[in-house]
Amino acid sequence: MTLEQALEARGLADPRPLCREILKQLRDRDPDAYHEAVRRYESELASDGETEGEAGVAAWLDYGLWLAARLDPGRAVAVTSDGRAEETREAPPDGPLLLHLPDQRNRRALLVAVPRDPSPAQEATRELLVG
Repeated sequence: MTLEQALEARGLADPRPLCREILKQLRDRDPDAYHEAVRRYESELASDGETEGEAGVAAWLDYGLWLAARLDPGRAVAVTSDGRAEETREAPPDGPLLLHLPDQRNRRALLVAVPRDPSPAQEATRELLVG
């Protein structure tokens, strides 16, 4: 199974563009952390080609959570289709909206994973916390 097929099976949009956005912010804010992120990408995601299937989805979501935490310490929250939010330490398997909430209150939430077809509750949460 390819990464794209696994993402589709979980109902998730491709998380790589979200990771790139966080990586750009990290490059501008903390060059040392950026270089660490590039090394981690090269060792965990780019070695022997991109990770595929379910393992690839998990690897990209874990990388996204790690990137977000390097940019702004905080916590990960999964938002279900009915709008319930639950703190999580790893990417849930069922494809909810996955956000990183920085500890600093003046920082916006960071998107880590987005459902392909978000519910109205997930869209409202995204709009409120991310903008």
